[in-house]
Amino acid sequence: ALSWTQDNRALLSGSLDGNILAWSIDGFRIIARSRAHNRAINAMALSPDGSTLATAGADLKVRIWTFNGSAFKDSAIIVNEKPINCLTWSKDGKALAAGSSDKNIVFYTGMDYASKTVIKAHDGSVTAIAIIP
Repeated sequence: ALSWTQDNRALLSGSLDGNILAWSIDGFRIIARSRAHNRAINAMALSPDGSTLATAGADLKVRIWTFNGSAFKDSAIIVNEKPINCLTWSKDGKALAAGSSDKNIVFYTGMDYASKTVIKAHDGSVTAIAIIP
């Protein structure tokens, strides 16, 4: 999983070992690292303002992180029944949409993302998701 920072100065990556890394484009050096999940990272999405990162892991968790350009700080954990395959933020950054292996799209909202709306979406796993402006 990959995501550019808003200023395009760093690339964020998620890996099979469950780590998230921030890479400086100047010299491609690691500027931040965090153990995000106990299993592989399936998806990640950076909020429109660039301050919040969502990661989805094979460990059935979606984690919300603040990112200040040099460090990740864990701010919320959402536990799911099935793996999340893809993530995207609403344009205002107030809702997180997730595509699930259980054929649903889930919208998480609220201060701790505990409020959720589930839409029965497909006949198979949801593997890609985008918000159209």
